[in-house]
Amino acid sequence: MDTDEKGFSRIQEESGTQRDAEGRRFSQKEIRENPSDPPNPCTSVSVLYMGLSQVRELTGNTVQRIVAERERGASVDLSDFLLRVEPQPKELNHLIRCGGLDGLGASRAGLLQEAEDLRRSGHAGQMGFGFLGGDVAAESAAEQLAWETELLGQPVSVHPAELVARPPGCVALADLPSQSGKLVTVIGVRLPGWTGGKGFFLDDGTGYVVAHGEGMAVPKPWEVVTLRGRWQMDAWGGGVLGVEASL
Repeated sequence: MDTDEKGFSRIQEESGTQRDAEGRRFSQKEIRENPSDPPNPCTSVSVLYMGLSQVRELTGNTVQRIVAERERGASVDLSDFLLRVEPQPKELNHLIRCGGLDGLGASRAGLLQEAEDLRRSGHAGQMGFGFLGGDVAAESAAEQLAWETELLGQPVSVHPAELVARPPGCVALADLPSQSGKLVTVIGVRLPGWTGGKGFFLDDGTGYVVAHGEGMAVPKPWEVVTLRGRWQMDAWGGGVLGVEASL
């Protein structure tokens, strides 16, 4: 996905991103044609597959083993994945926290605990008693956001704006064309990439727009901002959010 042209909702595919039992979201090629892939739960949007090279500190050898083993068939559980791929402890930790092994357990936190149980056992094949991971509380949305940003360089499962309280009367970016010329308050994150002119891309999960304010400092990528301004229509039916204040 080109973040210069697609908003967060396109990058993240409106929560339609698939994660499977073996990090198929992170394979080096699109495999959505594979009959064993889980169906897309949201047929109105596409499924996004990210490359394994996107995962921080994942070695080339491990990438090759994941791809090779994936061709043989999906892993049935975390123990099976470990026996077949043999990732280093840090690689396993990163794959779990970024969501690459979602589907092998009830939560990423549970998978982390299961991985620790397996490590303590000395061998993945020795643990098969149904108590791996224990009764572990699932990670929070904020933790998922932090982990993905750290390990993938961008959020995928959680939109940052979802974790911030919206001010009263806040207008969704998708609704700005119906508010042309009116002073409105919006919330969103700055997307990476150049607009081709002034301003920056702003996304709130409902859509994305170009925002521009004279003398306004450009936020950092993925930073949540609350802005007040007016939607300014252009001659081609598009427009820009003219920012008058950063709240």
